[in-house]
Amino acid sequence: MKTSAALCATLLTLTTSAVAAGQPTDPWAGCYAGAHAGYGSANVEGTVLNQLAPVVGADLNAPIGSATVKGGALGIQLGCDVQTNDWVMGAQISLDRADMSGDHLYINGSSPANQVNYDIKQIATLTVRTGYLIQAATLVYLKGGAAWTKTDHTDNDPSVAIYGHSELTRSGWLLGAGVEHLVQPNVTLFAEYSYMDFGKETTSITYNSGDVWRFSFKQDMSYLGLGVNYRFK
Repeated sequence: MKTSAALCATLLTLTTSAVAAGQPTDPWAGCYAGAHAGYGSANVEGTVLNQLAPVVGADLNAPIGSATVKGGALGIQLGCDVQTNDWVMGAQISLDRADMSGDHLYINGSSPANQVNYDIKQIATLTVRTGYLIQAATLVYLKGGAAWTKTDHTDNDPSVAIYGHSELTRSGWLLGAGVEHLVQPNVTLFAEYSYMDFGKETTSITYNSGDVWRFSFKQDMSYLGLGVNYRFK
């Protein structure tokens, strides 16, 4: 939360500075809004910890398997930049609607048909970036900050009619790099790569039998996006 607050404060400061400092000789200074599309690939590893209900079971800490979760995403972004000679610095927020899925067999599950499915539904980021103009119209940059994702976890074994589900919103950190090009006085196109690490988080899955089990899931993600920005002057 401290990181998020600091980044929000940075974005607010940059907004004020960009409005005051943005001049025709600084085409990258100012605020912008845009849209993007991308493709992501996430690694998810699961561990069953213990049973919570109807009775508390012993700690297991047993791996249940791992999956590569892939798919596309569509989103929007808002940001502001300040320009000093060939250097451009700024802050940005983004929100994606994702459709990324993957599954694996549950190791030592209820039967050979027991599968665990993952579905990433949302991605959000709050980042700062520093860029350098290799040409007047072309910016290369590095970015970093905070990231959030919402993932559904489903444990399903149709052979014995067992089904359980949980939804987990998790936070982590992001590092990325990209290139942005000015194609019109107010329009830029960009391509960027981001790596996001969400660490390990625990969640409880409630089953149709009434049982409740606690799991730990480790997740990271690589994301490649293309987009367009409209810069307000």
